[in-house]
Amino acid sequence: METKPQFFTVKQLCDGFIWNKEEHKGLNGLGGRLIIQPEYQRNYLYANNDSKMEIAVINSIRNGYPLGLLYFNQLDNGMMEVLDGQQRITSLGRFLKNKFAVKINGLEQIFDGLNEGLQQKILNVTT
Repeated sequence: METKPQFFTVKQLCDGFIWNKEEHKGLNGLGGRLIIQPEYQRNYLYANNDSKMEIAVINSIRNGYPLGLLYFNQLDNGMMEVLDGQQRITSLGRFLKNKFAVKINGLEQIFDGLNEGLQQKILNVTT
């Protein structure tokens, strides 16, 4: 198996992100080409911890910390599926869809409430 490193921005990763509330799943990313939670993956766990883990992912990006490697499997049909990183990608997608807030300067803010500069900083982080 050949491994090819690729880099994506948060904006690219979360393009087309859909949150399935009933199943607690992030469904797609990369404009529909990435299956974020294939059937063999565990359910999304970060939201079950009062969003502490979700918030930690966003704060890591805000502070310039690396999110670690994400591993995708290339399928024969051209799609990809997440092997490692679905919790982090789902946290990013949920934040961009305003599903939880982070504290900034003592105020809880959803993504749409952030100033344009911080929004762009988050969207342009490369993973």
